Amino acid sequence: MSGQDAASRYERALGLLAACGEGLPPRRGFEPAAEPTEPAERGAARRGPAAVAAVRAALSPLPAEELELARRLARHGVATAHPVEIRKAVDSLAADGELPDTAHHLARRLLRHGRTRAEVDIGLALLLHGRADRGSAVGEVGVLSVLGLCREFTPQKVLGKRVTTRS
Repeated sequence: MSGQDAASRYERALGLLAACGEGLPPRRGFEPAAEPTEPAERGAARRGPAAVAAVRAALSPLPAEELELARRLARHGVATAHPVEIRKAVDSLAADGELPDTAHHLARRLLRHGRTRAEVDIGLALLLHGRADRGSAVGEVGVLSVLGLCREFTPQKVLGKRVTTRS
């Protein structure tokens, strides 16, 4: 199955929830989905300053669609970057004023259609910086709740819900 044919993390979580008896997920959440494998030399930038720089490069300029972002992440070797490095990269872009007003649109698309953890984590990080469009962020609470049923997104989901529901 190619990356474009795979279900998004959100669709996967919805399917797992629908398959649960009585509609209740496992107490500890659903198991993480398998990540794509990368050649060892490209996956080396998964953590640390090199990963932050590579994620930042993949996000500059911010792509309009999630498929372009997936290609860039793969090209820069950070398709499986760690969530902390992703947050640092997005934070640095925001601090430098390099996140356009349309970042919330990409964030929403990544939350719903992201096929890898890195794509969804970027969507979450962008959503946290989309404070100018509070209505859009609050509208994502349902999506964050579904993603939070997966162990891999629970900490990020809690942070995202806290930020999006603040008045």
